[in-house]
Amino acid sequence: MSCFRQSRNVIARDKVPKQSHQLFYVCALLDCFVVRHVGLLAMTIKSTLLNRLFTFYMILSSWYKNVVLVTVVASISLSVFKEEEMPAYRFTPAFLITVVLCFILAAGLGIQQVSGQPAPPQPAVAKKPKALVVYYSRTGNTKAIAESVREVLGADIQEIKDMKDRSGFFGYIGGMIDSKKNPITEISPKEVNIRDYDLIVIGSPGWGVKLTPAINTFIGRTDFTGKKVVLFGVASARIQQKTLDEYSKVITSRGGKVIDTFIIKTLFINQDEMRAEAKKISTERAGKWMR
Repeated sequence: MSCFRQSRNVIARDKVPKQSHQLFYVCALLDCFVVRHVGLLAMTIKSTLLNRLFTFYMILSSWYKNVVLVTVVASISLSVFKEEEMPAYRFTPAFLITVVLCFILAAGLGIQQVSGQPAPPQPAVAKKPKALVVYYSRTGNTKAIAESVREVLGADIQEIKDMKDRSGFFGYIGGMIDSKKNPITEISPKEVNIRDYDLIVIGSPGWGVKLTPAINTFIGRTDFTGKKVVLFGVASARIQQKTLDEYSKVITSRGGKVIDTFIIKTLFINQDEMRAEAKKISTERAGKWMR
């Protein structure tokens, strides 16, 4: 006798006593409520095993309309009351193969459900602009100011080195002459990769009415397309705003947008005071620079 026929015989009213019908209804209620709550629990705690078992139950339920599941439970339970009134129930090879195939299919669907679920949407987080401070320093004053700016902005920093000797009095005089007559020099690194940055802060001493050859060379070699730029100059007294305006035009011609400039004059102040002034300016203007 097939599995379906056995199921119909078990639940037929003329072959099952009254108390067995009551047990059948209890099993049906359990089937309708408890198993579905297990499904909800599986989805809530994200248990792979519970998900697979619940998927197996749903496939079995949709194919057999709960007849096989409830019949098996009822058949085992009824045997406790009156075994002689139960028809012989055998798990046929066809039924066992069907159950195994259902379980394999359910396991595969369970994996598909877990892996196929879209990730929950993440709240949009505003991207913080990345900043790079680029500077040249002969005596260390511009370096101290650049490091203070870097500290306030949380930026990366890159020193530009002039490969020509600018040390001492004659190095300084030669640098001032070169800044006017021969403003291109060998620098290290030869090029600076600014692709990953949104804001570029450039700092240089003022030599005469010009910026240093090292920074002039850096600006002339760099593509600033799409970048915001802050330019600052450091000098004892002679540097003027029109010097920064001149170099701002060069940066603009190379695709950049100069959003701010500032000057720190170093006459009669020490490096600690320079750092304090740089931090003050950077703190006050950081909101504008990092927008």
